[in-house]
Amino acid sequence: DGNRNEQSFGIVTEYWYDGLTALSANINFSANKGDFSVRTVLPTREGEFVSDYGFNSTLKYLDLELLVRRRIGISHFSAGAGLNLGFLLTSEGVYTEQAVSDNVPFERRILSTGTIRDLRSFSLSPFVYLAYDANLGTGYYACPNLSLSYTLNSIISEESWRRLSISFGIRIVRSI
Repeated sequence: DGNRNEQSFGIVTEYWYDGLTALSANINFSANKGDFSVRTVLPTREGEFVSDYGFNSTLKYLDLELLVRRRIGISHFSAGAGLNLGFLLTSEGVYTEQAVSDNVPFERRILSTGTIRDLRSFSLSPFVYLAYDANLGTGYYACPNLSLSYTLNSIISEESWRRLSISFGIRIVRSI
């Protein structure tokens, strides 16, 4: 079992080259948290020894993103493509064992903590982007967006491990 959660925030600047084409540059900070666990059952004289081994990780990145998007017809929808450059800031991991059965001599214990080795400090990910610009009045607009990205280089150094991501976000932008 496992799950992952990413939260990010940042600053966006966008320039409309003409009425149909926009160029954007973003700086984002993101924190990726992952939790994975596996249950083990070991037979003993007193019955089964059941415990869950878990790994909790936190990865923090600084992302630089460049995007070109174009309006679809005369609508407020737009499609585009971009490139994300990710820089790893920190990587932390905690490996635990949690008792499940009553015959385990502990409730929960930490087996190890520390940084996650062999992560690359840099990632390169092209992406495609769909968005809608909704006018909120007084010079503000909301931009709900959907993107699909793929990491070109492996995120670890020893093996090939790439990431395919689908992301949803909402930008609140002020016109200048």
